[in-house]
Amino acid sequence: DEAQWRMARFASVSLDGKQVVFETFGRLWIRNVVDGSARRLTREDATSFELFPSWSRDGKRIVFVRWTDAGLGEVHIVSAGGGSSRAVSRQPGHYLHPRFSPDGKSILVERSAADRLSSPLWSNEPGIYRLAVDSGAAVRLTDEGRDPHFVGNDGRIYFTVDKAPKESEPAHGLVSRRRARPGAPRDRARCRCRGWSARSRSPGPGTRGPRRAP
Repeated sequence: DEAQWRMARFASVSLDGKQVVFETFGRLWIRNVVDGSARRLTREDATSFELFPSWSRDGKRIVFVRWTDAGLGEVHIVSAGGGSSRAVSRQPGHYLHPRFSPDGKSILVERSAADRLSSPLWSNEPGIYRLAVDSGAAVRLTDEGRDPHFVGNDGRIYFTVDKAPKESEPAHGLVSRRRARPGAPRDRARCRCRGWSARSRSPGPGTRGPRRAP
């Protein structure tokens, strides 16, 4: 059977701008930007969902989250050329938004608590983790934050922290950690507007400059 897809999610463009990976019907596809041709990326079975794809800096690999209701989430890597993926994470969990480090040796990933629609299992100790690509060893970097990612090549990571909105405080804060290791110093950029994005290259109107996190 065949079906025509009309909604692509979690699109991520390769650094050279020639390809885009995206999810539709729970599967990852790669599309050539020039001629529009698309191909299935992975060879996973029909019971899993493939979500949140992201490219490595060299364009050779893609990291994503593989989800099943029975086994929960796993962080997987697959060649950009396609084929079978392999699991990097050692434990199941509620994983979101994995990102390669600039050198491709580790992965930043958000691990969240369960919500009302998902299993409560493996939902303790949420936060941002660093996974070693070769061994899968996990290090918890923070106990808060979402959408972690690297900017530049100096090892600094950025992530968003949500706060209960108050009239005098921002609803979201952009936090950077100087190194992807536990206990590293943090800087916090505060924003008065609720539409603050961790991917914004510059603060929007009504923002304050970075400051040392408490």
